[in-house]
Amino acid sequence: MRVVPSDYYQAQVMVDIVRSHNWTYVSAVNTDENYGQSGIQAFRELAERANVCIGKEDSVLSNAEDEVFDGVLLNLDRDPNARVVVCFCEGMTVRNLLAAVRRLNLTGRFLFLGSDGWADRSDVVDGYESEARGSISIRIHSPYVADFDEYYFGLNPFNNSRNPWFREFWEARFNCEMPGNSGGGSPRKKPACTGKEKLTEKYKQEPKMSFVIKAIYTMAYGLHRMVEDVCGGHGKGLCPELFPFNGSLFKNYLLNVSFPYGDGDTVEFDKKGDPPGRYNIMNFQRLPNGSYDYVHVGDWKNGTLRIKGELQYAHNKPGEMIESVCSKPCAPGHYRNFRTGGQEQKCCWACVPCDRNEILVDAVTCKACSAGFWPNANKTACDEIPVRFTQWGDTEAIIAIAFSCLGFISTSFAAIVFIKYNDTPVVKSSTRELSYLILAGMTLSHATTFPVLAKPSAFSCTLSRLLPGLSFAMIYASVLTKTNRIARILAGSKKRFPTRKPRFMSAAAQVLITCVLIGIEVGVSSAMLALEPAAPTLQYPSADRVILACNTTPLGVLAPLAFDFFLIALCTLYALKTRNVPENFNEAKFIGFAMYTTCVIWIAFVPIYFGSDSKVITMCVCVTLSAMVTLVFLFFPKLYIILLRPERNNRALFTTSKSIRCHIGSRVASAVLSNKAGSNSHSSLQESSPKSRDRTVADSPKNRVHPEWNARPRGRDDSRPGTGRFVGEKIEKRTLSCQTDTELVKTLLRLHSNLLESDAKEPEKPKDWRTPDKRHELSDWATLSAAALLQTINLRSRRLDRRPRLRKSKTGAKQPQIVEESITDESDNEHSGKYKQITISLGDAADSESNSTASPVSWPFEVGAVRGRRVNRSREVFSAERFAKTFIPLPKTARWNNFQHLVFINFPFVSFYINK
Repeated sequence: MRVVPSDYYQAQVMVDIVRSHNWTYVSAVNTDENYGQSGIQAFRELAERANVCIGKEDSVLSNAEDEVFDGVLLNLDRDPNARVVVCFCEGMTVRNLLAAVRRLNLTGRFLFLGSDGWADRSDVVDGYESEARGSISIRIHSPYVADFDEYYFGLNPFNNSRNPWFREFWEARFNCEMPGNSGGGSPRKKPACTGKEKLTEKYKQEPKMSFVIKAIYTMAYGLHRMVEDVCGGHGKGLCPELFPFNGSLFKNYLLNVSFPYGDGDTVEFDKKGDPPGRYNIMNFQRLPNGSYDYVHVGDWKNGTLRIKGELQYAHNKPGEMIESVCSKPCAPGHYRNFRTGGQEQKCCWACVPCDRNEILVDAVTCKACSAGFWPNANKTACDEIPVRFTQWGDTEAIIAIAFSCLGFISTSFAAIVFIKYNDTPVVKSSTRELSYLILAGMTLSHATTFPVLAKPSAFSCTLSRLLPGLSFAMIYASVLTKTNRIARILAGSKKRFPTRKPRFMSAAAQVLITCVLIGIEVGVSSAMLALEPAAPTLQYPSADRVILACNTTPLGVLAPLAFDFFLIALCTLYALKTRNVPENFNEAKFIGFAMYTTCVIWIAFVPIYFGSDSKVITMCVCVTLSAMVTLVFLFFPKLYIILLRPERNNRALFTTSKSIRCHIGSRVASAVLSNKAGSNSHSSLQESSPKSRDRTVADSPKNRVHPEWNARPRGRDDSRPGTGRFVGEKIEKRTLSCQTDTELVKTLLRLHSNLLESDAKEPEKPKDWRTPDKRHELSDWATLSAAALLQTINLRSRRLDRRPRLRKSKTGAKQPQIVEESITDESDNEHSGKYKQITISLGDAADSESNSTASPVSWPFEVGAVRGRRVNRSREVFSAERFAKTFIPLPKTARWNNFQHLVFINFPFVSFYINK
């Protein structure tokens, strides 16, 4: 047991002082003996619990050489961050350290924190006040005992006879001799003690005087209670029960002693026999008068540190604290990344900023904010991110809306013009129904911008998924139907095999096909909506952005548009095939331009859409731009003709059969009129040069022209090939293949008559139809005959009991007349069927019969369900001999076996050639 606190409490006080000043990184020195070693070990353990790190450590003996103390200081100086030195040392060890500071010129470099071995001893700092300035030391709390001074000052050798050692103390204290102490009457060497000497001279009460008094009181209280318990409360003094004396029992009584002492202090002990710790905090300061002294600046009692005075640090400005840390505290939003292991891990670190989306949970941990949240400025909490979506006032939205409105205006203007001029040839020839469908699709495309830009909701998201695919389907399904029709017409004109009239060529059929294609797109979009219902959702394109958008997946976008792209691809292929067809002022060519441009837009759209964050704007621009391209290439040329070139808006230039016949027939005419030496007997349909397309049959030197060609009525020129009727004041030139039905049949009959006349004038000349000239004449003749007849007779009717209809002529000329018809039934090895034999004539029968100078300008021909060798569903090959004999009257010398097949294409326009 002891009444002085354990050194463990000193270590706790020192750790508390260090922590109160945020000194987390210190050095340690101890006296190399029991007191210092046990004390520094206690400090080390407590410091580790308090996250205080010890950088450099050293120990030294109090009586070591100066070089040893210099080495200790140099070792401590190697760590510049540790400015505080915890010194669990005896007084002389501290003095020697201060001397080494002076020798090494390190004054002000360290701040010493000493234990009670230093306390407030003046002999430790005597002569080294400047080096010790600002140091902090611990003194055990021991209050001044004034009663002891009064008692002590009243003692003298004559009234304190019960203390046998007091006389010796007096003699040593005042350097005198008490009477009667001289031996053998020898003379006195010292003055005699009178007892009146003053004990107050050079008196200073022992700082631990109170502990002596506490110890005496503790013994007294413990013995008193033991006597009371053992001897009973009625006895006085000792009793036999106390003997033999029980030391263990007496210790228990001492451990349970508790009594007040001094200014609120209580003397008591723990299980180990240690009293509670209480210490005074002393700071060695320079006083205003220039002197140095210890100043009481704080207390530590029962684990509580209280600093009540202002500390003075070595060579620091007033109020400026000294720093002793390995690493400074990190700024807000930075965590500690420890660089070393061991004890220093708690004190030495590098400050590393947290990520942009992280907050600082503690000094060493950052935590990412959840989706939709973002750290505040200090990164101490996650705040909710405002949800963003496309606003009507955004720059991109304004551009998209402006572009869409421009498309609305342009499309509306085109629609109004088409409605106003609905019955004009330009509008009629462009397939009005499909044109209006295309205009409706373009209008829908421009309208797509608004639900796409609107705030995402279930309704707007559904429209955003449906409208783009539907609008594109309306546009490109209609364009595909138109280009397919042109392609089929063109393909039929180039085939060597005769075909029936193509199906689904009427406007109603075209609309029905378009609606079926649109229905497929609607089905695909509806299926995708059923699989992935449209709804608004929050998207996080980056950690600090939250966007309200529709829950559209790549499949949901590509699946409906894939069918549209398929339509575009087909349109492009058909446009490429029909690019040279000049129908409706090169409409196929302009469709090709539109499709090429659209393909470029769509190919660029896919990577831009999926690689950009602005998917909404990308979709709006792509949809609107696709519609604008279609409007520019398909409708602007027609609007140009309607509004700026009205003289070109006539039926002669826009009739489908005529315009395509002019294109195809000109090549036929060029082919049959080519006069190359050594040409074989097969007359083929080939592509002609631009110059040859403008030539007419009448211009060919090989054509025999009847004199009646020159006898044309006044003001007209419709009887000669290559000329035309008045269009306003302008005469339009046309090739033979572009003649009207009446003109072609008249040309045929006159050419036929001319050929017969030539045969009659030269009867002796052998008729060798194998010569090149004769073959060309026959080819010219047969081509014109077939074209005229099949243009004049409506071959759509397959019923034999139905009279063929003859087209009326608008010129007022005489119409071809049917003068004879009969039905025959023939059967042979190759063909069988019923035939209607018809004879037609230019004018009436009487005129035909009165013509004596030439063969009658009438001949029979067959119309009906002629059966031939089946090639496929749309092609039939007829025997040239059987078919041609019925309507082409040849000279008797003609050899029909030289001609194998007569091939024709049964469209509104017709081109014939004979192949040997």
